[in-house]
Amino acid sequence: MEKIVEVTNQLIIDYRARTWCTLPYYGHPKGCPNYNKSPKCPPQVERVEDYFDLSQKHWFAIVDFDLGAHKQKLKKLHPNWTEHQLKCVLYWQGSVRKRLKELCESFLFDGVVYNTIPEAMGVHVINTMQKLGFDIQRQVTKKVYKVALIGYKKEIV
Repeated sequence: MEKIVEVTNQLIIDYRARTWCTLPYYGHPKGCPNYNKSPKCPPQVERVEDYFDLSQKHWFAIVDFDLGAHKQKLKKLHPNWTEHQLKCVLYWQGSVRKRLKELCESFLFDGVVYNTIPEAMGVHVINTMQKLGFDIQRQVTKKVYKVALIGYKKEIV
């Protein structure tokens, strides 16, 4: 699935999302190695309302990926792999990010920009997606959603 959904006045903003990058996960006891290093990541990236003009229309670009089918395919090729190896992002995330970027760029028009890591800007993507009726889960087992925020760039006064 590749979809553009209007989210004007529906975004759930929670600045705690900007700190989730610091939470430990497998192989990264201090959280994401890009935190405070990449301009796309917190705390360097702007807050959502400082970058996007939220008084104008804005949208989610959404792509999904069938992680369950991917794991089954890899399990046949590598029957001794662990669950962690089967769902490792190195084997699928690049192609999904590429699809998301292409979807965003196909939608752009004058004055509109996008960000592929809206959580870094303070958008609570999971809660917003659930509010929109998507069956998105915190603990991914089957379907992965990658979401970008598209909107009008805020004019600097």
